[in-house]
Amino acid sequence: MAASIINEIKRFLYGTIPCVYTKLFDPSSPKLPYYRFQRKYGYTHYPYDFAYKYIKTSIEVKIDEKVGLYYVLHRNNRKLYFPRHYPIDKIEKNYKALLIEQDKKHAHCYVDSLQEFRGKTVLDIGSAEGLTSLEAIELADFIYLFECDSNWIEALCATFEPWSHKTMIIRKFVSERNDECHVTLDDFLKDKPKDNLFLKIDVEGAEQKVLAGAEKLFEEAKNLDFAICTYHRKDDKSEISSYLDRHKCNFFHRDGYFFVKHKLRSAIVRGSRNKLANK
Repeated sequence: MAASIINEIKRFLYGTIPCVYTKLFDPSSPKLPYYRFQRKYGYTHYPYDFAYKYIKTSIEVKIDEKVGLYYVLHRNNRKLYFPRHYPIDKIEKNYKALLIEQDKKHAHCYVDSLQEFRGKTVLDIGSAEGLTSLEAIELADFIYLFECDSNWIEALCATFEPWSHKTMIIRKFVSERNDECHVTLDDFLKDKPKDNLFLKIDVEGAEQKVLAGAEKLFEEAKNLDFAICTYHRKDDKSEISSYLDRHKCNFFHRDGYFFVKHKLRSAIVRGSRNKLANK
């Protein structure tokens, strides 16, 4: 009963009120369909019609007896492992959320085609479970997975064991400084080629710090593609856009919104920086 009451309150606060207000004062707003969805179906983190095909999908979670970890079979029967302490219902929920957020209709989708990874060196910054890298693994030349959360390391090692020759897990925060726990992209790449890179940056609000430590990279790299989250902090969209403008990047913000902290925010900026084209 209590849960039902709470859900109705959330429907009213995040669906009915903004829906009525927007219809009255900004009827052409692209946010209106999201508010209508919440008003009609109730509060949800995924106010999108296409999400239900994933929510209703049955997910088979298997156990790898050899390593003692649960996994799901992702694209082309690749095993995606999860932390040892995750119960099956949490794995199912997390995996469905990943599928929803990487659907091409979702504002949080990093790429429109997996072919964008072909021939690239991928820097998966904030790799978490490593789904992006797993999607790219057969197409990319090499993948660096940056992840500091100890909960994920064991699972990442299991997931990418078959591709240990072309992956490396970096247990440091990518930031604007270099020390025991942090590394800048400029320092990490100082002795590595800066051609044909793909940056995926999803670091829970530290995106601007990552970019602050990548000034030389954005000046020197050739054929640099990127997908950067812009929803964690209120000023991310404007500040990151200014940074990309300053470095003469070609970029766009994906259509749609990501529902986070009860607010609709632009989720991902996509683009490229081709040094030769911007001289």
